[in-house]
Amino acid sequence: MTQQNRKFRRRANFIGTKFGDGESEGGQKFLPPNPLPFCPPERSVWRAKRAVSFVQKRFGFRQTNAPMFYVYLLLLSSGKIYKGSTSNLKNRFVEHKLGRVKSTKDRRPLKLIHYEAYLLKSDATRRERFLKTTEGRRLLKQQLKDLFSKNKAGSSGHATGRPVE
Repeated sequence: MTQQNRKFRRRANFIGTKFGDGESEGGQKFLPPNPLPFCPPERSVWRAKRAVSFVQKRFGFRQTNAPMFYVYLLLLSSGKIYKGSTSNLKNRFVEHKLGRVKSTKDRRPLKLIHYEAYLLKSDATRRERFLKTTEGRRLLKQQLKDLFSKNKAGSSGHATGRPVE
């Protein structure tokens, strides 16, 4: 048995091994099993936090409430689709409903039929620009064809537009 293992065993015997209320039979506080057995528990927690912060810095991940950016589609009363992007989807939809947006104020009532969330604003604006192109319109038509066929045929219509028997 190595010197480090002996130190670890002595420390484990001193701390106690009983699970439950957080105290061992000797009255000392129980410490949970150490993920790095040859380091003091405080040091192993410090190392774990340091490793997480390294990964966050290295790869750009943050566990904060970073804003999301949305691309959304509204079905207008005229049957057309309005495409837009925003960082606050709820507020933007309320603005559309209240008539505060010039391009949709005369085409109410509106219905939110689709939205996509992105972490980067550049991704959201790129997707919005794509959906406004001819190829993007074709893609939307393909993705939302069931929705469109139900609206045209009524709620009891078949997805192909044929009547249901």
